[in-house]
Amino acid sequence: MNEQSAAVLAAGRRRPIGQPTKTKTKTKTRSLGSSAGGGLPRCVATLREAARCTALAIGALAMVQLGGCGGSDGGSGAGTLGGGDPQVAIAPNPDTAAPAASGASAADPGTATGSSLPPNSDASSASPPASPATAGAAPPLPLSPTDAVAGTPALPPDKGTIKPEDAGVKPPTVDAASAVPPPPAAPVPAPPSSADLARKAVLDAYRGTLLPALAVSPAWTGNLERCAAGDTSPGYKAAVLAGVNYYRSLAGLGPVKLNASYSARAQQAALMMGAERRLSHHPDASWKCYTRVGAEAADASNLAYGFRGALALPAYMDDASAPELGHRRWLLYPWLKEIGTGDTAGTNALYVYGDAFADLLPARAAEDGIAWPPRGFVPLGDHTARPTWAWSFDLPDGDLRQATVTLTNDRGQVMPIATRLTGDEHPALVWRLQAPESAWSRSPADTRFTVRIDNARTGSRVRSISYDVIFALP
Repeated sequence: MNEQSAAVLAAGRRRPIGQPTKTKTKTKTRSLGSSAGGGLPRCVATLREAARCTALAIGALAMVQLGGCGGSDGGSGAGTLGGGDPQVAIAPNPDTAAPAASGASAADPGTATGSSLPPNSDASSASPPASPATAGAAPPLPLSPTDAVAGTPALPPDKGTIKPEDAGVKPPTVDAASAVPPPPAAPVPAPPSSADLARKAVLDAYRGTLLPALAVSPAWTGNLERCAAGDTSPGYKAAVLAGVNYYRSLAGLGPVKLNASYSARAQQAALMMGAERRLSHHPDASWKCYTRVGAEAADASNLAYGFRGALALPAYMDDASAPELGHRRWLLYPWLKEIGTGDTAGTNALYVYGDAFADLLPARAAEDGIAWPPRGFVPLGDHTARPTWAWSFDLPDGDLRQATVTLTNDRGQVMPIATRLTGDEHPALVWRLQAPESAWSRSPADTRFTVRIDNARTGSRVRSISYDVIFALP
């Protein structure tokens, strides 16, 4: 390769609270002695909880007279009146009601509930006081709605519930004109399109991969005056590798790996470039800090002066000082597998021409070619690409010598360009935009171009290749 005095040189994813549950209250009975007929019912105990709920609902006390209590000892279940249908009585509120006619007193809740007598009491001698209901009077029929205590609304004949109008309560009315309408429902955002997702992914990679790589400090341990090559930190080398793979990913190429041996050789080359304060792929023995290893590495590396580490990568991709775009084409070389990096405070040697290359050409590169600026979205800026940079298209397994390129803006207008071929064995198609910025720029919105390449040959096949490039502000 010819020696250059440019800034860069190229190597060749429960149950609700308060949910109602159903409970059952077991009715307890107590024998109050035998009757002459033996067919009188047992007294039905008060349903305490039902009484409380009903009394609170209707706002008054309903009274019930139970007659002719009696029956055989033992047994369980609700008694019947004269052997008829079971009677369900509306019980008083146990907190405010007078003692029931059955003989239970307010101070003796055990008698009313069927619980056992206090200690030292005789259960067999216990009998209730006589009442009108137990003097042989016929048992009354169940309450009808008109038997309720005066002033207390009767239960409606439907399901035993109290409606506001039955209790003399007038339901509130709402003036429709003064009613507050519900707030409008929030609009449901549309899901992002595939283009939106692609754009976001590209910009996220720019912010999350390239920018952090550019910010890593080299921590170089060498010294130019003493010709000490020194070294840089592993993190710094990893940042350079991340940067290289960032550009390759945008171009549709696979990642490369870091080779420690390549990096050691490149460190010697970077030292020589820094000491001599110039660049050459073929330094001779007269160079300061000359070593044979460094000289050989210089011939196998991209070289940068005034840039170091990952900061040299945008300069390689722009490649403004190299008409053949050799630095860019080496970073985007489809067969590349391993690289090395050597750096000083102001120089970089990126070792690219080593002993290990991929055996097979990636299928995507063979079919679609390798474009820069790349297909799809690309961050607009000096770290990645600008429309005013040189555009390039490689077809590694094809022939572009008879190919032509057409560049149009987002309005379908053909842009004037200057085109040329570069390279020997596999020449690339290179062009520069000649139209003024006002003809194509849509910044700060995205700026879109369409590239069409005709007469591209792959073997005996002649075809056209078309793709869009969209520059997006990060």
